[in-house]
Amino acid sequence: MYRLALKANVDEVITILLALIYLQFGIVAGVLRFNFMAWGAALAPYAMMQVLYMINDERKPIHWLSLALIMSLIAQVHLLSTVYIACTFVPFAIYALVKTSAKKQMIIDFFKALGTTLVLTANVWGGLLVLYSHNKISLPNQYNLYYHVVKYKKLINLHGFSLISMVLLLVFQLIYVLTHLRESVLNTMVTIIALVILLLASSLMPWAQIQAHFPSLKSSLQIPYRLAVGASPLILLGVGISMTN
Repeated sequence: MYRLALKANVDEVITILLALIYLQFGIVAGVLRFNFMAWGAALAPYAMMQVLYMINDERKPIHWLSLALIMSLIAQVHLLSTVYIACTFVPFAIYALVKTSAKKQMIIDFFKALGTTLVLTANVWGGLLVLYSHNKISLPNQYNLYYHVVKYKKLINLHGFSLISMVLLLVFQLIYVLTHLRESVLNTMVTIIALVILLLASSLMPWAQIQAHFPSLKSSLQIPYRLAVGASPLILLGVGISMTN
């Protein structure tokens, strides 16, 4: 988180504060428990550096080698984190594709990153293909999607929980962005997209109805609050930019 904020030209003292705050976010704090998504979240800020390229680098929005390396590393640690982080990239990639004048090169770089990632993670997805083509015993656990959402508590800040102080931080950040829309495209985009993802991961989404219509999500998506793995570093990045300004 410290490195990500520095790369976005956030004041150095503020970057240290952001790094400390990031350790308190629910998914990262979950490293104390059995869930490996905490390790995915630990690496997520490095992946979110790619967002800076997509927004600020009009000539080369996709740095394919660094993108492939970080996504491959995260896949080796926690495969689902890779999936959710890739989904987080989508709106930024669309923005970059619309903005850049080198659209053809961006598409080529995307496929370079995708191909390199597939090669470097073949041991992961290849193993899954072999296993699940025959596996009849150890199927993934099913979870109630509605119950496993981002929850907001006054004191509890473990896996899937966020302190009420974090919620207030998000509210103040949103107010700042809405009153300074033209000050920073980066700040506006990371804040709004991160907040949308957090809302999708919360009980405001009709997860009970969704799992009723798509029961397979109970064993594939499993836990909606995992969607926030890429949003957490983005929202803090926005806070850092606002504080610096």
